Amino acid sequence: MTSAKRWKRGLQMATFTFVGNENANNGTSLAAVQGIHSVFSASYWTDGFGGNRLISFGVSTTDGSNRSAYFDVVTDGSNQTWWTGITVYSSISGGGSATVLTGTGFNSAIPVTYDNVFNPETQAVVAGLLANMFAGSDRFDVSGQVSSIWGDYQTAPSSPPAVLGNDIIVIAGSTTIASGSTSVTIYGDALQFITGATVTAGNDIIEGTSAIVGLTLYGDFASVSGTVTYGDDSLFGGSQADTIYGDSVSSTTAGGDDALMGNGGDDVLFGGGGDDRLNGGAGADALDGGAGFDVAYYTLSIGSTGIVDLLDPGANTEDAAGDTFIGIEGIRGRDTAFGGFDDLRGDNLANSLWGMAGDDQLSGRGGNDLLDGGAGADTMFGGTGDDIYIDAAAGDVTTENAGEGTDTVRSFVNWTLGANIERLELLGSAANGTGNALNNTLVGNSLNNLLNGAGGNDYMRGGAGNDIYVAASAGDVTAENAGQGTDTVRSYIDWTLGANVERLELQGSSNLNGTGNSLNNTLIGNSGANVLSGGAGNDYIVGGSGNDTLNGGAGRDILIGGAGNDVFDFNLVSESRAGAAFRDSINGGFSHGADRIDLATIDANTLVAGNQAFSFIGSAAFSGVAGQLRYTNYSGTIIIDADVNGDSTTDMQILIAGTNFMTGTDFIV
Repeated sequence: MTSAKRWKRGLQMATFTFVGNENANNGTSLAAVQGIHSVFSASYWTDGFGGNRLISFGVSTTDGSNRSAYFDVVTDGSNQTWWTGITVYSSISGGGSATVLTGTGFNSAIPVTYDNVFNPETQAVVAGLLANMFAGSDRFDVSGQVSSIWGDYQTAPSSPPAVLGNDIIVIAGSTTIASGSTSVTIYGDALQFITGATVTAGNDIIEGTSAIVGLTLYGDFASVSGTVTYGDDSLFGGSQADTIYGDSVSSTTAGGDDALMGNGGDDVLFGGGGDDRLNGGAGADALDGGAGFDVAYYTLSIGSTGIVDLLDPGANTEDAAGDTFIGIEGIRGRDTAFGGFDDLRGDNLANSLWGMAGDDQLSGRGGNDLLDGGAGADTMFGGTGDDIYIDAAAGDVTTENAGEGTDTVRSFVNWTLGANIERLELLGSAANGTGNALNNTLVGNSLNNLLNGAGGNDYMRGGAGNDIYVAASAGDVTAENAGQGTDTVRSYIDWTLGANVERLELQGSSNLNGTGNSLNNTLIGNSGANVLSGGAGNDYIVGGSGNDTLNGGAGRDILIGGAGNDVFDFNLVSESRAGAAFRDSINGGFSHGADRIDLATIDANTLVAGNQAFSFIGSAAFSGVAGQLRYTNYSGTIIIDADVNGDSTTDMQILIAGTNFMTGTDFIV
């Protein structure tokens, strides 16, 4: 062995050349490291600055094949300091031909080639080695003859916590296998025999699409009894029969959220723990999601995906033909240009089916399913269970039978609930939502929605925006929060406005009653004889064409009788106090002999017991007698004054626009 060591304080550059003797050597000094060794073990040397450093290279020599090489710079845990900025070069050669590993430090890009290896013999690469420290986020571009690759290899003790790097491993070119090997094994993170450790695995990418042999891929490989946070890995197989593991761990529930893609060949994909995405690609693939909510992807299928059936895989056709499923809860259909017809079928558990592009058919069967047709005119059957439909096109059709659960449509377009569906939620740009004969729940979005419960006793919540509710049942309920726009109820029945709803419009021709709330309401009658009561607030009340009764209630109200013989009803002096800021106004014309002002419930003389009637004195001045009622003409606007205590001061006042006089027959006293 020959070695050279050059030091420069601050840079700490080291260059090593190893000429192998195919012996397994370990030692505690640089001089003792000779040849190459097969099993990772600590070889330390002192850098002269108080910290121990480890550089380990190794190639198996037991049978002349499956050689392995470890490459990285780590600490031994006693001095938690990296050689940041260091440049390390190394080469391993033997038998006249060379295998070269070149690294450029922490978080480095490491091209690895094995075009001229021993005889040749297969190789392996491990980077990001860790001893109680942080591993690098490395990139490997691998070509030539390889058998095993590790992104990070962790054998750390219990403390301090370990964090593995986010590695990228790419099989480039025509990777082949020597010595009769049939596949390449690649590990994103390998955690071996760790007891009591706290480890965070990296989010690794393993790209094997150019490999011409079968691959075995592990996102995370763990044999631990400590606490491990598994990475969210992306693994892509090649054109041959691959076996892909998102996580290979001792726990059935641990693991990251991995993306596995088999590409060509008859592949086997294991998701492990976590919520995984499995895409077998072409061929008859076996998809095992493991624990978590796992989804089979057919988004890149050429043409139509055909039938994908979780309950009966034997019915699968086209790209899914021959595929089998274990622990798969969801299916995504084709999502390429012009879409394609997907027939996606769930099992009797809770499934999520996404049709994506094209006119698809989705069948949930049993369980509480999510059915999302995506683009296109889709047909969806929820089956038993409490199902959710996502509708994005006006041509979508949802079908439920009676007694199959409580079901929901979430729609991006205007939507009317089909039979046997109970709930509608408007999303995106949808504006109008209509119920059915059931007791529905209708929920609007942030736009100006129109919610029509139709039959049944319906619960309607508009949300933000200026919403319109159509009420036709006494059991209907509208719900609005404060500050969510100016909202309207259009009612075919007697109606009292709920909290935070401002406007009521009575529909049809029935004789209906409408009542406001504490807000400043607008109440509009229909062609029937309506009783409209404003309640608190400064209300605007219009009677319509019938013989209506209008009562403003508290506040400064505007009353318009419209056509018909209307009654303007006042029950308390306080409902129309004296002064422009307090008195009610009767606008839109007052028809003498037809319209009347009803003061009968007001006690005209508060000085004596009982309910006394008013005495109309025309335009004469008050004379100090309680109960006098008079008017003043202000050029076509009448002000009516009432004195209820005999002090010749106006206690109650009403403005009437559009007339020059009043008579005693205009009042009910």
